[in-house]
Amino acid sequence: MLSPYRVQALSNSEALGSLCPRPPAGSRLSIAQQPRDPPPTGSSFIMKSWTFVVAGLYALVLAMLTLPVLTLGTGMWPTLDMVASTFGEWRYWALLLVMGGCQLALLTVPVHIANRRPVTRGALWPTIAAAAGAMALLGGGALLSIYPIIVGDRDGPQWPLWGIAAVVIGLWALWGVLFHRLSRTQPHLDFISNLCARLVRGSILELLVAVPCHVFVRCREYCCAGVYTMFGLAMGMAVMLFAFGPAVFFLFVARARKLQCASAGAAARPTPPSAP
Repeated sequence: MLSPYRVQALSNSEALGSLCPRPPAGSRLSIAQQPRDPPPTGSSFIMKSWTFVVAGLYALVLAMLTLPVLTLGTGMWPTLDMVASTFGEWRYWALLLVMGGCQLALLTVPVHIANRRPVTRGALWPTIAAAAGAMALLGGGALLSIYPIIVGDRDGPQWPLWGIAAVVIGLWALWGVLFHRLSRTQPHLDFISNLCARLVRGSILELLVAVPCHVFVRCREYCCAGVYTMFGLAMGMAVMLFAFGPAVFFLFVARARKLQCASAGAAARPTPPSAP
């Protein structure tokens, strides 16, 4: 049974155009490993430009969701001072820049697939590192959501927060190893599909932890405990949107290829002779 994300990835890969011939029967080579004609001139630049478009849209959506997440975290609509302090903080924009860079790293393998180029180890590692970091953030978001329930409304010790940071680093390394092994046993398109499916499932599980914890601390009217659960909600939603980056990229590529083929066909069509 194919997952919806896998079906979407397959349909997008089929829409990449007739420039991608089908492999022989029984072949287990990935799309990037199959022999094919060299890409047209300028195709690599076009594909890379679409990655910046997808990453920019991802950062833009995160910026648009900032006020709703602040509303959920504080239980009231943010004041002008809160909005000014949030959007005027350089660390906020640095975080958006980092998230956009992670989206670019996740799209490294899809770019090679779209350009019909071999996927090397150097291209795999940015994608693996970005996906493993996203899974680690989900674990940290779940732990941050549980933390105020254990501590309550009092000022708890700081060592659990440092412990959560250490757990996030450990999860990053663990998921990096797991994703690396997964990339060596599957074709690259299947690897990207399964990787993004795991990110979606992980974000759903994290939100299933963060949402009840947030409702609990808001009902107890804890003073600042909602800040921790707010970070849990933000991480869950950010990673879920992050996981759909490759699918959006393949949709853009498929549309660009169709327009390119249509324009090429119109240019190759003979011009009818003008009437005397």
